[in-house]
Formats: sequence, C-alpha cells, structure tokens
Amino acid sequence: MKKYFFILIILVVNFQVESYSQELNANIENPTIEGTWYICGDTLFDPNFKCDASNYFYTFYENRRFVRNHLDSINATNVISKGKWILNDSTLVVVPDTTKNIFMGPNTFRIFWMNKNFFYETGHNDSRIGPYYHYWQRQ
Repeated sequence: MKKYFFILIILVVNFQVESYSQELNANIENPTIEGTWYICGDTLFDPNFKCDASNYFYTFYENRRFVRNHLDSINATNVISKGKWILNDSTLVVVPDTTKNIFMGPNTFRIFWMNKNFFYETGHNDSRIGPYYHYWQRQ
C-alpha cells in the first residue's frame, strides 16, 4: 500500500511541476537557443537552480549547427561532438554528424523555459530516486 501511495505522490508532484512549467512557457516570447548553455542536474525541481559551471555544455549557432563539449572525468579528456539542431516550440532536437561522434542521436529534449536564459528538461525517471531534472543555463 505504501508503494502505491508513493507512486501517487510522485504523479501528483510531476503534474504540478508540468502545469507550472506550461504556464511559464506561455509567458516566454520568442526564446532563442543560440549561445552556450551549461547543463547541470538534480533530483529536485528548483525553478531558481543556478548552473554556473559544468563539465557538460552545448554551444548552438545561428546556422543551426551545435558543438557539444563533455569532460570525461574518468579519462580526463574533452569529448566534442558536432551536428545540427532544431528548436520547435518546446522541443529541442540535436542531430549529431554521423562521423567522429561519441554519442548516438538524434536526441530529443522536451524543454520548459523559465526565462530566456534558463530552461530545464526532465531526464530519466528512476524508480529509486524519482525524476531527474537537467537544468540548462545560458552563459
């Protein structure tokens, strides 16, 4: 019974966060993705999260190209991927070039704008920890 109650609470919280996010998305006019975005994450939803430094970031260019940088802490190397991006309302799609890329794609992110310099997307929903939020902060 506790398990079902816990699942119900998670569903209610997710619904409230989603409703709040949809209201905010409606108030952001013509958001642009161009620029460099640091990506941080947490298991808690925080509309005021600060992601000031990260080992993981994207740079989006006006010509619809991107560069993804990720510091591999195990090998102490910088992994760089390049490709094309598409932003359509609240959906961001990154399509890596097929040559010399470490990660496979395309990757689709359902994003929720908090302001023109900050948005988040929900990552995996782990049954042990609940939802995981990726926060994107423009630099």
